[in-house]
Amino acid sequence: CRFTAGARVDVDCENGSVCEVTTGEGSDVECLRAECRATVGARTAVYCGIEASCEIACTGACELECVPGASCVLRCAGDAEASVVMGTASCS
Repeated sequence: CRFTAGARVDVDCENGSVCEVTTGEGSDVECLRAECRATVGARTAVYCGIEASCEIACTGACELECVPGASCVLRCAGDAEASVVMGTASCS
């Protein structure tokens, strides 16, 4: 699936899905056993669960939680390169 959502949305990508998502500020994104590529707004929380692959770009302050067994990269606004994440990371 591929879509753009506004602010304060709740996005769930699960069970083998491939999701390309753009959200506004104050959103929640959850990826479980799926492949997620998301560009998220400020004050967004992203959860990358078991067996998930997440490529997250933040346009403002955001937080990413990457559980063991998931694969995560995070690029903050202004970063030239994405960083591999294990555990919790944030952009400010």
